[in-house]
Amino acid sequence: MPATDLNEQITELRTLGDDFEAFHLRLAALSFQPGADAHEQISPLLLESQQLTARTLQQLTALTHGPYTQLPGSRYGLESLSAVLAGTALASADLACALSDNPYEGTNFAGSPPTVMLNRQAASAQLVAQSALSIVGTLNAQSMYHSPEIRAVYARVRQLAHLANDAADHLIDAVDILDHTVARLPVELGDGFLAVLTEHDARREAGRRFTLAASLTALGASDALATAELFIVERRNRGFVPEYQPPGLTTAQSTTLRAVARGEVAITHDKPYLRREDIRVSISTIRALENRGLVMREDCPDDWFRDERVHLTAAGRRDLAASFARPRPAALTTRRPAPPLPAPAAGRSR
Repeated sequence: MPATDLNEQITELRTLGDDFEAFHLRLAALSFQPGADAHEQISPLLLESQQLTARTLQQLTALTHGPYTQLPGSRYGLESLSAVLAGTALASADLACALSDNPYEGTNFAGSPPTVMLNRQAASAQLVAQSALSIVGTLNAQSMYHSPEIRAVYARVRQLAHLANDAADHLIDAVDILDHTVARLPVELGDGFLAVLTEHDARREAGRRFTLAASLTALGASDALATAELFIVERRNRGFVPEYQPPGLTTAQSTTLRAVARGEVAITHDKPYLRREDIRVSISTIRALENRGLVMREDCPDDWFRDERVHLTAAGRRDLAASFARPRPAALTTRRPAPPLPAPAAGRSR
């Protein structure tokens, strides 16, 4: 390491001290509003504190490896400079945390307001609950033996109705929290406790309720598919074969229809995206099902990462249901018929 010029180091330390004093004055006068203003005010100070940290570290390194350590009292000086380095690093960390915690209140973001998305999701959950109750009514109107499998179907459909209804209630609560906060009205947080929330706290409370709603309906599509298959298989086993017999599905088409029914297929840049890694779906299979009118695409306005969601059409639901427990046709064979056995030799006559 090159020799350290103590006079040069003294000059640099004095300049560094003046810069620290100016930084302290700007930090003490810091004032901002949450949102973009906070980002604009804090960011320059964060960059300046990081530069001061780097310069302090350079001075500490130069003095530690130079003739300064031979002077009386140098240890105290190095320890003091180390404390300044630690304090500057902590200031940088505090400023970074302030940026991270900035709620961006009052900032106008592109896209739909949260309440629009939450209302849309609540309406969908209510529709699922109503459809489940309608299915129960349809089952009640049928004359059939209530086997253990049929009783399980009833239980699953009723459970789906209750879960979807509870999810809708949580989503409506989230909308009320956000609307009340905008109007500066108190929000009930449980046990009769009322409080006027900040926008940041309101979004956090609404997010908690959205998470609850998502957890209640996370398995809804998969369970609905399994329940439909359980019902149809049980009815087939008792001799009730659906009258409608659609054209057969290939293995890839059947796998894709099941994945779509579970809500697992989306499209991004015209490429399929699946939530599961154990199955594969090709865009050619999706297009073939679209040509048959079995699936359709729908834009995803609330999903930044997916362009379109794939749904079953009414014909797709009908064809998929008809394929449950459907006997597979016998596989064609290309083997040659076995040659006839040779005729037994005629016995000798005596």
